[in-house]
This record gives sequence, structure tokens and C-alpha cells, in this order.
Amino acid sequence: MSKMTANEYTIGVTGITNRHNLKSSPPGEVITYYLSEEERLQLIEKYGPILRKKAQRTMLKKTVEPQITREQYLAYKRQGIRDDELLKLRIPGLTCQKLVRLKTRWGLHEKNAVRKELAGK
Repeated sequence: MSKMTANEYTIGVTGITNRHNLKSSPPGEVITYYLSEEERLQLIEKYGPILRKKAQRTMLKKTVEPQITREQYLAYKRQGIRDDELLKLRIPGLTCQKLVRLKTRWGLHEKNAVRKELAGK
């Protein structure tokens, strides 16, 4: 009697069973169905074009650039508005991640950079 490997066991509702003892249908013939051109065009019309790659799907997403400039951001800071309050203003396209990216691009992401910038003006 040979030692059984882990692949020969199945965990089910009744516990661990040996795959060789399972009753199942034997492997059968694989049948492939093809759509007629008419059916294919109907499905494309109903569900949209077929996307082959994930990159094509992401290209379809419409991204909105944040409608805030460095000067506008500093004006909000002069008014005493914090970043979380700024995000609650629902500026189109502005998310927490995009705000951090913009602050980094503007050189304001360091801890005291905004205070220094406001003190300098």
C-alpha cells in the first residue's frame, strides 16, 4: 500500500475523504458553441464591445482632474480650513490621494511646509 499525497484527499461536509472513493461522472467530451454573426452583433449591441485586456477597461474610466490650484489651496489654508474639511467641500476630482499627490507636487507635503509658505507671504 503506497502513501497517499495531499492531492488525493478532499475536504467536504462529511470531513476528509479519499478522491478515489468519490463517485462522479467520467470526463466527457468538450462541446464548443459558436454564435452566428447576427447573435454576436445583438450581444454587442446589448452589452457593449468586447474588452480583451484590463488595460482597455481602465482606459474607459473617465478621470476628472482636481479643480484646485496651489494658490486656491493656500487661500483655503489661510482661512483655517483643514485638509479633511477641504475634501468635504466636494471639489470635483479631488480625493485624499490626489490631494496628497498635488501637495507633494507643489512642495507642500512636508509637515511644516504650508505654515512656512503662509508665513512667507
